[in-house]
Amino acid sequence: MAIYTLVTALTFHDNFADPKQLISFMKNIAISGGFLQVVVLGAGAFSLDAVIASRRQAAIS
Repeated sequence: MAIYTLVTALTFHDNFADPKQLISFMKNIAISGGFLQVVVLGAGAFSLDAVIASRRQAAIS
């Protein structure tokens, strides 16, 4: 998804003289960075593994 978002930003938002295009380009770069952050750090508390583990822990207690 990060690569796809980066490619679409470079493909569709290439007119940096237009402020709307520049804002959309920067938005897509930020989204791509967010995808890379999830890849590197993992989903953490929002992952399905964490939810399942917390439910199992609650059922055991």
